Amino acid sequence: MMTNKMTTNKKTMEGEIEKGALSPQQKKVLRAKARLIEPVLRIGKKGITQNVLKELDGHLKNRKLIKIKLVKGFFEDNDRRSAAQEIAKHTGAEIVDQIGFVIVLFRK
Repeated sequence: MMTNKMTTNKKTMEGEIEKGALSPQQKKVLRAKARLIEPVLRIGKKGITQNVLKELDGHLKNRKLIKIKLVKGFFEDNDRRSAAQEIAKHTGAEIVDQIGFVIVLFRK
């Protein structure tokens, strides 16, 4: 069994990426691309609703890389990091970057 673990670790180190995981190099490229795009959705006081998740799902199907802006009213009751994780979990996307009030998501 020891050789099996070593083989698995060696393959991952060589650059094979597990399904759904982005390498640091891929995230770097996606962050650079995200600088050029505008937020597709702004989330405000009502927070993350089913309609917001449907809208995000549609944008991710069309564009794959999207930027979301969280409006100040959203933070009265919510935390930025937990909100980003919740959105990623419900949409099946991966968080590429999160700076301030902006979240960048990517889905293959």
